[in-house]
Amino acid sequence: MKLIGVFGFEESIALKAECLNRKIQINIDNFKGKLLTPSLPKEFSKNSVDFRKALIQPKSIISFNEHQEWGRPYSWPSGDSELMNFMLEIETDDKKFDSEQKELLIDGTEKWIKRFKNNFYSFDYLLEYKGLKVISSSHVGFDYYSKAKGKKPERLQSNRKDHFEIKSLDNAIDFKTFKNVLKSTSQNKSLCDEYLLIKNSQIAIENNEFRKSIFESASALELCFTNVLKRKLKVNNEKLKTHILKMNNSIEKKIKLLETIDIELPSNSYQKGVSEIRNRAIHAGVDVNEKEADNAFRIVKQALDNLIIDKLI
Repeated sequence: MKLIGVFGFEESIALKAECLNRKIQINIDNFKGKLLTPSLPKEFSKNSVDFRKALIQPKSIISFNEHQEWGRPYSWPSGDSELMNFMLEIETDDKKFDSEQKELLIDGTEKWIKRFKNNFYSFDYLLEYKGLKVISSSHVGFDYYSKAKGKKPERLQSNRKDHFEIKSLDNAIDFKTFKNVLKSTSQNKSLCDEYLLIKNSQIAIENNEFRKSIFESASALELCFTNVLKRKLKVNNEKLKTHILKMNNSIEKKIKLLETIDIELPSNSYQKGVSEIRNRAIHAGVDVNEKEADNAFRIVKQALDNLIIDKLI
């Protein structure tokens, strides 16, 4: 028996054209299945047709076209696209698929989808991307507006006859990376706590919650330093190692300890750019502004990228 379903995220995901029209093997606990991606419209390559026409659902015994938006291309003629939904096909043994198996599958699928979404972040792709908006289009030319934070919308003009890319979405995921995300998800690997914290920091910035963002960034940094020290401290006695870590229970102390054991840190801005701002917000109730929160996020993200060995565990 084959079970078919569709899922998507709050934000679309930018994927290279090579990721479209694919059937990729996955595992959801003990269930085997496939993840299917939509296809480009048949007339996509024709110059006379609006290239922003919707993607076509994957081939299936069930049609969801009346109810689902699969996504749209954002680049012509490459076909790189923003995907809104994916299809799942799960194989089950109809003789053994009872109510208990159904509950296991539902629970496993929900957890799998959550891991799938979070695991994208380990490949430096933010699902919360909101930078590009198509304002208008015609058969002759296109007007685009790309808006950076705190700046006025910038108009980008391109002629349809040219082979053009919207550089704002150059971080679209290629097929190799896409398969790695799926493989890690099927192996029950999840994004490590440090990256979950910094991801929360980025989401908080999007929501204008700058105080929350600085707390999440500082927590991610401190946890990262703690785990590096656990790895690098050449102390055979675990109780002694735990005691050393307890005695160095702040970002400042951890930095000094890391420097003592010759761990090279990628930045010298941790105290001024992260710790001091967090401490002022906690102890003096000082507000955090967007620039401070964004700067702290970038400092910590760089530290995680340089110091963490396994993003998915």
